[in-house]
Amino acid sequence: MEKIPNFTEIKNAGARTGSNYIAITRNGTVSIYAGFYKSRDIKKFKKCIFLVDKIQNIIGVQFGNEELGEGSYTINHGEKTASINSANVFKEAEFNIENWYGKYEPVKYNSSERSNVYMIDLDKKKPINRKTKKEKNEEMT
Repeated sequence: MEKIPNFTEIKNAGARTGSNYIAITRNGTVSIYAGFYKSRDIKKFKKCIFLVDKIQNIIGVQFGNEELGEGSYTINHGEKTASINSANVFKEAEFNIENWYGKYEPVKYNSSERSNVYMIDLDKKKPINRKTKKEKNEEMT
């Protein structure tokens, strides 16, 4: 008997599908890495709102659609990732973005009042393992 293939396309070149992170950029954009985007099926959501606990340095992101109402943030979808223009969240919460930019591992928040909420603990930033230009140049010499 001859096999007849039933192929499924996989197009994830360059995507960090194993990275379960949400990142905050220096300009206040929230970036959703490919691993989190795919595993939590973020592509099905169009909107989000932010939940802030200034005392414990926690930010929650609640994903949803039109039910989140007026003033909710638009999720900008890429092919494998997403971003949210959210600089005003950090200003309003009085969080200094210079202290908090980086990547974080989100934790699911279970609540009877809210669904699809993921929290990031700003005190648990993941270390950045990138080399500076100076370090790269020193290695080359």
